[in-house]
Amino acid sequence: MSGLELTAVVDAIREQLGESMGRSVGQRIQFELGDIELEFTVTVTEDDRREGSVKVWVVGAGAGHGSSTATAHRVKLVLKPKDTVNGGSPHVSDPSVTGLPR
Repeated sequence: MSGLELTAVVDAIREQLGESMGRSVGQRIQFELGDIELEFTVTVTEDDRREGSVKVWVVGAGAGHGSSTATAHRVKLVLKPKDTVNGGSPHVSDPSVTGLPR
């Protein structure tokens, strides 16, 4: 299957937001993270190794033009991030915003 598993895409977003949160430590300007809206074209396939198990794949640009038995679908996810340390909304910062007076 060409593309990435939907779980891998969501994990990558989580990881990169975590990196951004780490970079914001000590920065005067921080940003509260609001809802994250993601929209993908996906295909759904059955996992032959596990009966009844399905996989959702994010289709890359230009994919889906070859011969395939999978049907492409549009899916929109709205993620509400939560900081598991303090239970609040996470904050991220632009690492290029530095040197502002405190």
